Amino acid sequence: MDGKRYSGFAMILHWLIAIAVIVNWRVAEAAEHATEAESREIMGTHMSIGVTILVLILLRLAWRLMHPPPPIASHVSGWERMLAKSVHIAFYVLLVDVYSGEVVDVIYDFFW
Repeated sequence: MDGKRYSGFAMILHWLIAIAVIVNWRVAEAAEHATEAESREIMGTHMSIGVTILVLILLRLAWRLMHPPPPIASHVSGWERMLAKSVHIAFYVLLVDVYSGEVVDVIYDFFW
Protein backbone atom coordinates (compact mmCIF):
# COMPACT_ATOMS: atom_id res chain seq x y z
CA MET A 1 0.00 0.00 0.00
CA ASP A 2 1.40 3.41 -0.93
CA GLY A 3 -0.35 5.13 2.01
CA LYS A 4 -2.93 6.90 -0.18
CA ARG A 5 -5.28 3.97 -0.78
CA TYR A 6 -6.54 0.91 0.99
CA SER A 7 -4.69 -2.29 0.10
CA GLY A 8 -6.11 -4.54 -2.57
CA PHE A 9 -6.87 -7.20 0.04
CA ALA A 10 -8.79 -4.68 2.18
CA MET A 11 -10.83 -3.60 -0.85
CA ILE A 12 -11.60 -7.21 -1.77
CA LEU A 13 -12.77 -7.92 1.78
CA HIS A 14 -14.87 -4.75 1.75
CA TRP A 15 -16.71 -5.73 -1.42
CA LEU A 16 -17.07 -9.39 -0.45
CA ILE A 17 -18.70 -8.32 2.82
CA ALA A 18 -20.93 -5.75 1.12
CA ILE A 19 -22.13 -8.23 -1.52
CA ALA A 20 -22.59 -11.01 1.05
CA VAL A 21 -24.70 -8.75 3.30
CA ILE A 22 -26.98 -7.85 0.38
CA VAL A 23 -27.26 -11.49 -0.73
CA ASN A 24 -28.01 -12.57 2.85
CA TRP A 25 -30.73 -9.94 3.16
CA ARG A 26 -32.34 -11.15 -0.08
CA VAL A 27 -32.13 -14.79 1.08
CA ALA A 28 -33.95 -13.85 4.30
CA GLU A 29 -36.59 -12.01 2.25
CA ALA A 30 -37.12 -15.14 0.16
CA ALA A 31 -37.75 -17.17 3.33
CA GLU A 32 -40.65 -14.89 4.24
CA HIS A 33 -42.53 -15.89 1.09
CA ALA A 34 -41.79 -19.62 1.22
CA THR A 35 -43.63 -22.52 2.77
CA GLU A 36 -42.57 -23.54 6.27
CA ALA A 37 -40.40 -26.42 5.04
CA GLU A 38 -38.78 -24.28 2.35
CA SER A 39 -38.33 -21.47 4.84
CA ARG A 40 -36.33 -23.70 7.22
CA GLU A 41 -34.03 -24.73 4.39
CA ILE A 42 -33.61 -21.14 3.20
CA MET A 43 -32.88 -19.94 6.74
CA GLY A 44 -30.16 -22.60 7.00
CA THR A 45 -28.53 -20.99 3.98
CA HIS A 46 -29.11 -17.56 5.52
CA MET A 47 -27.34 -18.60 8.73
CA SER A 48 -24.44 -20.17 6.82
CA ILE A 49 -23.92 -16.97 4.87
CA GLY A 50 -24.16 -15.01 8.13
CA VAL A 51 -21.39 -17.04 9.76
CA THR A 52 -19.25 -16.56 6.66
CA ILE A 53 -19.86 -12.81 6.84
CA LEU A 54 -18.80 -12.76 10.49
CA VAL A 55 -15.55 -14.55 9.63
CA LEU A 56 -14.90 -12.04 6.82
CA ILE A 57 -15.64 -9.12 9.17
CA LEU A 58 -13.26 -10.45 11.82
CA LEU A 59 -10.60 -11.01 9.15
CA ARG A 60 -11.16 -7.45 7.92
CA LEU A 61 -10.83 -6.06 11.46
CA ALA A 62 -7.61 -8.04 12.03
CA TRP A 63 -6.24 -6.80 8.71
CA ARG A 64 -7.15 -3.22 9.60
CA LEU A 65 -5.36 -3.47 12.96
CA MET A 66 -2.19 -4.67 11.22
CA HIS A 67 -2.51 -2.31 8.23
CA PRO A 68 -3.77 1.15 9.25
CA PRO A 69 -6.11 2.86 6.77
CA PRO A 70 -4.81 5.71 4.64
CA PRO A 71 -5.14 9.17 6.16
CA ILE A 72 -8.24 11.21 5.43
CA ALA A 73 -7.54 13.99 2.90
CA SER A 74 -6.18 17.17 4.49
CA HIS A 75 -8.94 19.36 3.03
CA VAL A 76 -11.64 17.48 4.98
CA SER A 77 -12.85 19.50 7.97
CA GLY A 78 -12.63 18.26 11.55
CA TRP A 79 -16.33 17.51 11.96
CA GLU A 80 -16.33 15.50 8.72
CA ARG A 81 -13.34 13.47 9.92
CA MET A 82 -15.07 12.75 13.21
CA LEU A 83 -18.31 11.81 11.45
CA ALA A 84 -16.49 9.54 9.00
CA LYS A 85 -14.68 7.70 11.80
CA SER A 86 -17.87 7.45 13.90
CA VAL A 87 -19.91 5.99 11.03
CA HIS A 88 -17.12 3.54 10.20
CA ILE A 89 -17.00 2.33 13.82
CA ALA A 90 -20.80 2.14 13.97
CA PHE A 91 -20.88 -0.07 10.85
CA TYR A 92 -18.35 -2.47 12.34
CA VAL A 93 -20.20 -2.62 15.67
CA LEU A 94 -23.54 -3.26 13.95
CA LEU A 95 -22.14 -5.88 11.58
CA VAL A 96 -20.36 -7.78 14.36
CA ASP A 97 -23.46 -7.55 16.56
CA VAL A 98 -25.86 -8.80 13.89
CA TYR A 99 -23.66 -11.59 12.59
CA SER A 100 -22.43 -12.79 15.98
CA GLY A 101 -26.13 -13.42 16.64
CA GLU A 102 -26.09 -15.79 13.66
CA VAL A 103 -23.29 -17.77 15.32
CA VAL A 104 -25.21 -17.95 18.60
CA ASP A 105 -28.27 -19.22 16.70
CA VAL A 106 -26.22 -21.88 14.90
CA ILE A 107 -24.60 -23.07 18.14
CA TYR A 108 -27.97 -23.08 19.94
CA ASP A 109 -29.61 -25.08 17.14
CA PHE A 110 -26.73 -27.56 17.07
CA PHE A 111 -26.71 -28.32 20.80
CA TRP A 112 -30.37 -27.91 21.70
